[in-house]
Amino acid sequence: MSSTQANESFHNTVASKAPKNRHYSKSESLNIRIAAAVSQKNSGYTYVCSVNKENGLSPGIVSQVRGIKLDNKARKRKMQTENKKYKLRRIQLKEERNKKCNATELREGDTYNTNIAIRNDIDITCIPEPVNAPVSFPVKILQDSPVVVFDLETTSFGIDSSICQIAASYDGKIFDEYVDPCQPIHPAASNVTGLTYTCGKLFHNFNLVPTLSQKDALESFIEWIPLNSVLVAHNCKNFDARILVSSVQRYGLLDKLKHKHCCFSDTLSVFREILPPRSSYSEENLVNDYLHTEYSAHNAKHD
Repeated sequence: MSSTQANESFHNTVASKAPKNRHYSKSESLNIRIAAAVSQKNSGYTYVCSVNKENGLSPGIVSQVRGIKLDNKARKRKMQTENKKYKLRRIQLKEERNKKCNATELREGDTYNTNIAIRNDIDITCIPEPVNAPVSFPVKILQDSPVVVFDLETTSFGIDSSICQIAASYDGKIFDEYVDPCQPIHPAASNVTGLTYTCGKLFHNFNLVPTLSQKDALESFIEWIPLNSVLVAHNCKNFDARILVSSVQRYGLLDKLKHKHCCFSDTLSVFREILPPRSSYSEENLVNDYLHTEYSAHNAKHD
């Protein structure tokens, strides 16, 4: 789908010449105002000077200086918006807004939904108090603690991203679920994971995959985790654990996770401790160098 920004920009220009809070639709000046907006769109802010010249009038020094200044400002703004860094930042801000909106809607429940006054299935009577932030601390691991290896695929590489896939295994048991992220997946993340989110549906390598909601997927994963288990992931400390805990907290499932008495372990820190210095500690390179094999990297189940 093409962008509508050009149309919206032109509508703003027309609105500056013929504001909606004033009645110009039947005035004789409406056509002139629309023509002025079109001239500004096509020729820039110096169109006034050109019109004056065509009519044998002085272009006006002040008008020329102001027109050139505004044209240069618009040109710089356009160059900035076409910059890759600016676009990535805009996507990041959109993801942050979507996340904040989803968290707010979840906490408020149905309180502000349309026609809430005539519904009988209201889910809450008041807004619950916010959950306290989790605190990390070292724990003593039992010798018979189950070791659960898990991995997450997310909408971006930031810690504020949403989960797209949860996979884990222990004792030959496998957990693997795709999750509805409820927000766009960053192009850079899609290039790595092969996951795309279009029209409310999740695709892996352009194949539609069944999904669970964020809350249902997290509840299923928590129920699947054995008691007193150690959750192990690569780069767990800086990424997977933080996203998992924040997502669990966001959907009010932190107490259920606490009742499992589980803890986290990061294999990236372990490999950096026991292996000699190397250029890369990525899972793909470690598997290739030490197991002499290849696998489907950046798929949560295979990772």
